[in-house]
Amino acid sequence: MKLVEEYKSTKRKHSEYFKKYSPMERVKHSKEIIKLKTEIDKIESRIINGILSLVFDYNKIYNELIKHELHHFLKGNTAINRFVINQKITVGLEYNENHRDEIISEFKDLCVKAWEDLIITNKERKELDDFCRENKIDKTQQYIIEQEISRKYTDGIDLDKVIKDYYVKENQSEEEIQKILKKEYKKHVEVERIKNVLVELDTDIISEIDWLDSEKSKLIKTIHYETNFAIYLIVINGQISNGYEFDIGFSPGTEKSLKVMISNETFINADRTRLIDIISDAVCYSVCSKDMNLSNFLALKLNVRQHINRIY
Repeated sequence: MKLVEEYKSTKRKHSEYFKKYSPMERVKHSKEIIKLKTEIDKIESRIINGILSLVFDYNKIYNELIKHELHHFLKGNTAINRFVINQKITVGLEYNENHRDEIISEFKDLCVKAWEDLIITNKERKELDDFCRENKIDKTQQYIIEQEISRKYTDGIDLDKVIKDYYVKENQSEEEIQKILKKEYKKHVEVERIKNVLVELDTDIISEIDWLDSEKSKLIKTIHYETNFAIYLIVINGQISNGYEFDIGFSPGTEKSLKVMISNETFINADRTRLIDIISDAVCYSVCSKDMNLSNFLALKLNVRQHINRIY
């Protein structure tokens, strides 16, 4: 595939600078290195959007990239991971989705407000995720809508990811990152906004290390639903506050996995049958489209519950 070949070639050129030159020597070639990194980001964005819009076949792209150890940007992308999970869980199932134009329009307005200054904060991310969860907009559609809006401001490139990459991998300062964004990406981002992203990055790293702290939560069971797709049943101290008996989450950088969290009280009072019901509801909820009606949900749950019951 032409785009994949272009990506491989660009990554190869970029890597050569790190193989041939020491850190001090690379300073002389910083202009060329940054230009190649910019091109890599653009190609990754095109590949991800092509997969989500079904223009590109995920398996063909992934299999070609993994041969050259170039697949990591797909594994680290939440929307791609949800896309793969949804395909795996809903295989063989058919259900119709009805569009809710008013809710989608409202969500687009929220996206515009979030991306007007080019950078999306953790608070803004939580507001968007909460809106989608409350209105049952599935993860894949959420990503596509967000890309549609953000592309107007960022040309489809995830500036948060770019900032974090230059900070973690290139050891660039906030001011240096600002210069790169302005020169190479043609985007002016305030240094204070860049600092906020990096503060959030540090917080996320610390939080992710402690996500299974024995004093806060406990991993009860791992269910291998399908090849490379795991469901983690986690009991937490405290209450689930979303109105359901469960909450769901996804481990950053972990491909094809779903965390199902329940309270300690629910776990103590539930037998095997009830736990299987809760897990099945959570799995169906995670792939539930914005307008899936009760009959469609139950049809999906019937298949999912039977499978979980066999492997629990």
